[in-house]
Amino acid sequence: MAADDVREIRQHLDKTGCPVCSRVKKCQSDLLGGDSIADAPGLCNFHAWALAKSAPAASAAGVFLSALRQARGDDLCPFCSRLSEMEGQSLAALGRLLAQPKDREWMHHYGHLCLAHARKLEAIMDDQGKKTIREILQRTRSELEQELAKLLRVSGEPDPSGGGVLGRAAEFLALQRGLGNLNGVAGNRK
Repeated sequence: MAADDVREIRQHLDKTGCPVCSRVKKCQSDLLGGDSIADAPGLCNFHAWALAKSAPAASAAGVFLSALRQARGDDLCPFCSRLSEMEGQSLAALGRLLAQPKDREWMHHYGHLCLAHARKLEAIMDDQGKKTIREILQRTRSELEQELAKLLRVSGEPDPSGGGVLGRAAEFLALQRGLGNLNGVAGNRK
């Protein structure tokens, strides 16, 4: 499983944002789009609404029916639980990659991390890994500042879709991944 996680996180390195966020977002899309969570004793507010708005009707109906039959009001959201597990696996896999000189060098020059995952990753890294993470953050922050300043000079109105530099800036700064609360609030306790 660890080798699969490393291979999977490596596929998210070439994205313009944080590879952990990218992998967790993909997991969330897969969960909301399929039948992978059929038994849901409880749902957080975010995932209940996301399921209602974006999942296939039959999948959503099955999850809601399960929740209605089992819910006590203090149950863990299975979506949040799975995403928290995926986040932990992704951080561990990225930590293993950063321990390799070639991968650490690539991340140093080209990789990106969001602030939240950088802090979590620092907690499990050696001194060299921590230094690399700080340098990645500094470079990413500088790149975003330059791109945002250019956007302000070029355009009076930013792209409302949230794509491009605005999306990358939002991801870099976001403390709650927009994936439900993975840290124990809003019905998802640790």
